[in-house]
Amino acid sequence: MKTKSISVVIGVRNMQDTIGKTIQSVLDSNYKNKEILIVNDGSTDKTKEVVETFSKKYKNVRLISSNPIGISSARNIGFKNSKGELVAYTDADCTVDKNWLSNLSRNFNDEKVALVGGRTIFETGKDIFSLCRAVEFEQRYSKVPENTLSAMGPNCIFRKSVLEEVNGFNPKWFHGEDAEISYMIKKKGYAVKFDSSAVVNHAPEEGFRRYFKKRMRDASAFMRVAKKYPSYSIKDRFIPFDLISQPLIFLLCFVSMPFLYPFAVMNSVGLFSNVPISLKVYKKTGKVPDFFKSLGVFYLRGYALALSMIKGLFFVFNS
Repeated sequence: MKTKSISVVIGVRNMQDTIGKTIQSVLDSNYKNKEILIVNDGSTDKTKEVVETFSKKYKNVRLISSNPIGISSARNIGFKNSKGELVAYTDADCTVDKNWLSNLSRNFNDEKVALVGGRTIFETGKDIFSLCRAVEFEQRYSKVPENTLSAMGPNCIFRKSVLEEVNGFNPKWFHGEDAEISYMIKKKGYAVKFDSSAVVNHAPEEGFRRYFKKRMRDASAFMRVAKKYPSYSIKDRFIPFDLISQPLIFLLCFVSMPFLYPFAVMNSVGLFSNVPISLKVYKKTGKVPDFFKSLGVFYLRGYALALSMIKGLFFVFNS
């Protein structure tokens, strides 16, 4: 059976330290009928020079440069310049498993399938924030069924004709754009699949600011998606229950602040609601201090999600 041609699109901005590893991992994958398109999204570091070392050496690696336009637009530039029947996406701080493309592409033997997502494993770094992030994603992927509703940007592949049909990613969206396009495709009657054997490894996400900035973006993006696709966003098993429950719990904490006893009760509820995921962190490392550190991180995460949900509500009511 003839293999389908695949275009792998990677949008990148200022990732000189990781983009080379990403490209090399795709080159080393065992799927032969592929090209790699790197969309340089206005980088100001040496990202372009790193990519050029590959594009000059390998005929199937192409560099496309643009002004800073955002990840959605960069992904659109990639697929519009692609030659493949299928278009796969990963991120510039990821490395792909050697069987990644083979495992994703086999799902397209079914003509109804338009989008397939795989499993992204977050590596752990030196701090508690990367450990919390890794456990969060382990928990997410453990609950995703084979017939799913969405596929995430660092690890997904589309039938190109369907990407063209839905006009690609929404360029106005800076976060949650992968969920939105998944729901658009699902709404048109196509099948969306999850294949846990298609693995991408994500570099550790370390640091207090980075962790909380991204969690706040998650909550705001959820509100935008939920407004447009309420039934899908609630049913989507990839969107964890705590992304919905935690903001609500900690919103009640804010409301109860003027009242000492209710405030104490709601804070206790918020704290203890994060015990199960903190136990998962402890089981991962076997270190008791990590349980208490992660409990503190997830407790603060609840307040961050609540604030972002409020921000997201303003977006919903003013758009």
